Amino acid sequence: MELISNNTGNWEIYRIIGNETSEAFIVRLPKMNFSGTKTKSYIINYQVIKSIGLPTLKTVEEFEFENRIGIKTEDLNYQKEWIYVTYNSLYSDSKKLVDMLSQNFIKIDENKKSPEYEEFRYRNKLKEITNFDEFIKGVKIDLSLATERDVLIEFDSYFFGTRRESDTSCIDYKIIDLDNIYTNTGKTPKELLADNFYEFKRAIKGFVKYFVILENQPNYEQYLDNIF
Repeated sequence: MELISNNTGNWEIYRIIGNETSEAFIVRLPKMNFSGTKTKSYIINYQVIKSIGLPTLKTVEEFEFENRIGIKTEDLNYQKEWIYVTYNSLYSDSKKLVDMLSQNFIKIDENKKSPEYEEFRYRNKLKEITNFDEFIKGVKIDLSLATERDVLIEFDSYFFGTRRESDTSCIDYKIIDLDNIYTNTGKTPKELLADNFYEFKRAIKGFVKYFVILENQPNYEQYLDNIF
């Protein structure tokens, strides 16, 4: 197994490539809580999202490695034209600068880095998202469905897909990080829909901030402020 990220909150993330098929898989192993409760919660949340019909992973299953119980999924990005990224795991230049200025006061992990595809999209930013209006309207419909099922999806659940080798691309999304999905929220439908819109807006604004060229960001930010 190849370690590809250890900076994503609760998990160490590895890649496995099959010897016979060369098919790639992602394995998430918890940094703590080895009893399997985090894994069970992850699988339950996956079933919730899948039952609503929202875009997510095709395969999520329990995986055991060296007495640690984790999660195995397909690898959406390995040798693919279309890549899914989240700003939430990006170690941006501004964060690096803050760490550099803070290193005399706090201990900084010298091995800290972005996952490879976040780093790629960050260094190769988009100039244009061609279907942005249509995409956002479709997401609003999806979030209405989630709200009807009393499900709250937090911002770090969203990964956004774009064409890898182009600075002009359409966009889609998948719910990939399944830690922070909540049911039986106790909120009114109006409150919950507003919360779901807020969380998604936070996610897509982060994508625009870090993965779209600076001069074109205001166009997308203004559109989001008007529609949400």
